[in-house]
Amino acid sequence: MKRDHHTTHLATTLWGRKTAAVAVVTALAAAGAAWSIPMHHESITLLSGEVRTFVSRAPTRVQWEGREKNNVILVVIDGARVQEVFDGVDPVIASQRAFADLESFTSGALLMPELHAWLRDEGTALGAPTDPHGVFASGPNFVSLPGYLEILTGHAQSDCQDNECGAVREKTILDEARERAGARDAVAAFASWPILGRAVAKSPDAMVVSAGIDSLYGWAELKKTPALLRLWETGRPKDSYPGLDGYRTDVLTARLALAYIEARAPRLTFIALGDTDEYAHKGDYRGYIKALRQTDLILGELRNTLKRSGEWGRRTTVLVTADHGRANDFRNHGGAYPESARSFVIALGGQARQEGIITTSAPHRLADIAPTVRHILRLPARDLNPKPGSMLAEAIVTGDGKSMALHDRLDR
Repeated sequence: MKRDHHTTHLATTLWGRKTAAVAVVTALAAAGAAWSIPMHHESITLLSGEVRTFVSRAPTRVQWEGREKNNVILVVIDGARVQEVFDGVDPVIASQRAFADLESFTSGALLMPELHAWLRDEGTALGAPTDPHGVFASGPNFVSLPGYLEILTGHAQSDCQDNECGAVREKTILDEARERAGARDAVAAFASWPILGRAVAKSPDAMVVSAGIDSLYGWAELKKTPALLRLWETGRPKDSYPGLDGYRTDVLTARLALAYIEARAPRLTFIALGDTDEYAHKGDYRGYIKALRQTDLILGELRNTLKRSGEWGRRTTVLVTADHGRANDFRNHGGAYPESARSFVIALGGQARQEGIITTSAPHRLADIAPTVRHILRLPARDLNPKPGSMLAEAIVTGDGKSMALHDRLDR
C-alpha cells in the first residue's frame, strides 16, 4: 500500500470551525461511509437533487470564446488492469478463490457497463489486451507517483522512481491550463491519495486541489459556493480505509469532484481514484472488483452530469487511464514486474473519435496524454526533455492541426 507524509494546506481559521450538519449534505456523508456496492449493477446518484440545485446556483465564472471552448476531464483509475477493464473478471482468479458470484462478469461490458456504453456511443479505446502495441508507463519502476507525473507532464521522470519524491518541480498540464485561463476556479484536481496534493501541479495554490482527507488548496474558491465547502468538510471521515495516512475513499472524492464540475464548469479537471490499487495491494480481489464497479458508477454519473451541462458538456472530452497496471500475481506492480507497465487510454465525448476499441498503429506511452490535453485545450506546446510524448491522433479528432506542436506531429 502507498504511504505518504502529506501536509495540510487549510487556513487555521477553517480548522478551528465546528461545521454544522445541514440536511442537504448529511445524507452524502452517511452514504460515503458505507461500502455496500452490490455485485449486480444498479444506478446510484452521487449528488442528490437538492445538492445539485444548490451548487448549480453558483454562476459559471469561466467563459471561453471560439476555440477556447473545449474542456477536458482526466480520470485516472489507480492500478487498474487492462484485463478487467476490457475483458471482465479474471476467470482463473475467480475460480481459484471460489468467487462463483464473480464468474458471470465475463466481459468488460458486463463488469463496467456504464464505461462501455459510453465508449460504444462516443469514444475510442487504446490498449486493450488484444492490442499488440498497447499503452505503457515508461518506468522503469511502475509505481504510482512516476506514472502520475508522466501523465501530467508529458514525459517520464528520471528523477522520480518511487512514491517518496518531493513536490513536482516543473509545470504540469494543470499549471499550463491555469495560466492560460487566468481564473483560479478554471482548473481543479480531486484525488483520493493525499500525496497527489503536492504532485499534480507546481503551483497548486493557484487552483483548486483537494487530495485525501485533509489536503486542500483553494478553499476560498470552494467557500464561494457553500455547498462545495460543506461537501469537502463532510468528506473527511476519521477512517482512511482502504488506504492509509489521510486517504479518502473514491466515492467521497467523486462527490466533491462532480459537485465542483456541476457548479463551476471548469476547463480542466483531474480526478484520481485509488480504491482499486488499495484493495489490490491487500490481495482482496473481491474488493478490487467492487472498486472497479464503483468507478463505473462514478463514470456513469459523470456522463449524466455532462448531459445536463448543455454546450459545455458537449465540448468536454473525458480521458480515462491508469497510472500503471498490475503484475501477473495481481497483488503487486513495479520494476520487478514488467507486465505491470501496461495501461490504457479511453477517450469519450467532446473531441474523441467514435471508433470503439481499436488496434493502435504503434505503442503509446502515458507521456502521450499531456500533449493530447494540450491539443484539445489549444495550449501552447512545450519543448520537453527528455523525449516528449505525442498527441493521441488515433483517439482524438485533430482538426486542421495548425495549433499542434511539431513534436506532436512527428513520429516518436
